[in-house]
Amino acid sequence: MEIIFTKHANEKFKILEKHQFKIKKSEVIETVRNPERADLSKVPLIIVQRKINKAHF
Repeated sequence: MEIIFTKHANEKFKILEKHQFKIKKSEVIETVRNPERADLSKVPLIIVQRKINKAHF
């Protein structure tokens, strides 16, 4: 599966980094491919998550 990051997503990476919360694209890709949790309540929108650290899920 090809994963394409939108302009909005790329801008979000920069905003998060300014707040000392750096997320790598490779981490996002890993989460999309192997989520720990998936919310299917708003299909076709699917929200996937995985734990980053003790404070952030």
